[in-house]
Amino acid sequence: MINGYGYDPTQDQGTSGPNGRSPGVWYTVTIVRTPDGWTHAYINDILDWRFRAEYVGEVAKSIALSIRAISEVGADNGDAHIDSLQVYNHKYFFPMKGIEFGQYVSNNYIGSDWGIKSMNKSGIIVKGRNITLSDIADAINNPSLFTYDAKTKTAISYTNLFLYYGSELVIKDETLKFHCESDGEIEFAVGYGATLKIENSTVTSDNEHYFVWNFASASTHFGYPLGREDMQPRILNFVSYNSIIIDNSVINNSAYLFFQSPLELKITNSQITDLHETDIGNYDIGNADWGQKNAIQDTKGEKSLQIYTESSNLYDFDFRNVIISAKNSPVNITFKVNAYRDKLNIYNINAENENIVLDNPYSGTGAPGGQSHTCYNDGYPYQPGYIHAGIGLVNCKFKDIIINESVKHACDGIGPGCDGRAVVKNAAVKYYLDVKVIDEDGPVEGANVTVTNEVDDTNYPPENMDIYRYWTRDCDYDYLRIKMGLPVHTLTTGSDGHTPLPSDMVINTTITYRNITTDKP
Repeated sequence: MINGYGYDPTQDQGTSGPNGRSPGVWYTVTIVRTPDGWTHAYINDILDWRFRAEYVGEVAKSIALSIRAISEVGADNGDAHIDSLQVYNHKYFFPMKGIEFGQYVSNNYIGSDWGIKSMNKSGIIVKGRNITLSDIADAINNPSLFTYDAKTKTAISYTNLFLYYGSELVIKDETLKFHCESDGEIEFAVGYGATLKIENSTVTSDNEHYFVWNFASASTHFGYPLGREDMQPRILNFVSYNSIIIDNSVINNSAYLFFQSPLELKITNSQITDLHETDIGNYDIGNADWGQKNAIQDTKGEKSLQIYTESSNLYDFDFRNVIISAKNSPVNITFKVNAYRDKLNIYNINAENENIVLDNPYSGTGAPGGQSHTCYNDGYPYQPGYIHAGIGLVNCKFKDIIINESVKHACDGIGPGCDGRAVVKNAAVKYYLDVKVIDEDGPVEGANVTVTNEVDDTNYPPENMDIYRYWTRDCDYDYLRIKMGLPVHTLTTGSDGHTPLPSDMVINTTITYRNITTDKP
């Protein structure tokens, strides 16, 4: 029983006690840590948080967890009481599997009373881990809602599909189709903390009408059933906590692939075809404070495919060997990624008829639920502002690069130190470098080849395709950084006289062909 700031998963944030927490109520807390390093915490079977403990890319051998009651300064809110503590080894008690047709939260907005208001839709709600399409068909047992053909491994959904908070759906060697009577009528919604794995499969519509994706984000799901302590970097107001893993698959005739601060985003060896642009967000802000307002409205606009990262840890990112084509080209493939925190590259993307768009993400600072901007952007404590944005385009095809010309600043507030400093938007176009060394006898093996960027070797040296993860501990909290592509100036030729191929990720090299940067209108 928590006689102070307990969690109340049955109430929206801010509607029951401070920050939506109720005093004097018992809660069932379940913490599950799996061998791959992921830890999930549930309050009354609703996801509270999830993270992966690791040290420089390796799973941590042990982790320390604490339970505490958080009280206002000077308040006497009592003590936290813990009862019936049980610990199991190699047993994983995730919330029980449950699949049903009912009402789910499709969209949130902020009302005039500061509270989070929900817009519900009817659809199939999928709860549990390692759920499959056949599991859904068996549980629903209603061909007017969902069918599955075991022979062809094809499912057809005639209604919305909602992957519940913290749940997991695995689509492998299968086809999932959505039957829409009009464009965007049906959505595939992926809730906070959910894991979606699509492997060697196709997700499409079964007619000319496209379906929409609805991943948890500030555009549709600002707020969460669980209240969170203010000023935390991982507050579930504007991050998704999703793990999205798509490999060797086809995503066809859909819209609104909007990934905001996932924990994992890996789309590889796949095709995204007949892509559409639309906007399904609700941007009503009622009496929102400036922190909430900016976090929500910065996500406004039509989207085909957009990747948006700001403050939460990005454990894995891989966007490689993907073909992207729109129904009506060109569409905008948008990157609003935190380049101060992470250095991200995308590899071998063929979007030759589509635009690459770059813009600055909102910093997520400000009250309530922000964190100090000083930790990762040389910004100003708890002031609204934006983050340096950047992406590396390695061996990519695209129609054009569009960099938003509007000036954005590291601090847009009026607090001390707000000097109006503009933040940078940067796109670096890179290509693989292949050097062959020969002499009068033919290819030379073992020759050392030195490569230098004579234009800017300091900021854009030759690099490999290795990925470096490291923790930064210069804030009140630790956070993980990802650097894709480490400097490499000297290469050694193989038996064919060539420097290493891209398949040799650690010892190959890429060079920056063109750098496009703007911090001016």
